[in-house]
Amino acid sequence: MTAVAAGVEVVGLTHGFEDRVLFADLSWSVPGGSITAVMGPSGVGKSTLLALIAGHLTPWQGQIRTAGAVEWIVQSVPMLERRSALDNAAMGLIAQRVKWEEARQRAQTALENFALGASAATRVAELSGGERQRVAVVRSVLRGAPVLLADEPTASLDPATCESICDALVASARAGASVLVATHDPAVAARCEKVLDLSVCARA
Repeated sequence: MTAVAAGVEVVGLTHGFEDRVLFADLSWSVPGGSITAVMGPSGVGKSTLLALIAGHLTPWQGQIRTAGAVEWIVQSVPMLERRSALDNAAMGLIAQRVKWEEARQRAQTALENFALGASAATRVAELSGGERQRVAVVRSVLRGAPVLLADEPTASLDPATCESICDALVASARAGASVLVATHDPAVAARCEKVLDLSVCARA
């Protein structure tokens, strides 16, 4: 991938698996400071597109340019099960060499914003699925990457939790990030500025 001044740029992207083409000659962009929903039925290539942007897959043809580091929130985010929600949320900052106490303070504030302040000391293994997902979003958002990818971040969550996750993703975009959200949920798409419907890009 080649870095660009801001956002994500996809030019002439073609990719698929074996003899099936998921999308052909796809070109679009997500400016910095904006949020886009990637939609379409299961199997259309939403997660594959995010994996291509993250650099985990190599496209058959075309170019993908990003503004720098890419942070990817997957549906089942790996966690340190025996460590607290606070420790897990702070890990992204620790990886950026932020001092431990500062990282914990910033993580505590972020957890409180997600109504997780009371669970900060709870081991991740004891959290509900929705709480774990919120911790994962907090950890990713705190890293402040210029490109934030979220793969079905609200799947199987209650409406209030979905709303809080959408709030965080929108806030990241307002802070300057390029945010892409793969989703089936029209309510999530309604919070985004643009929608990329991959079903119109599919090729049999």
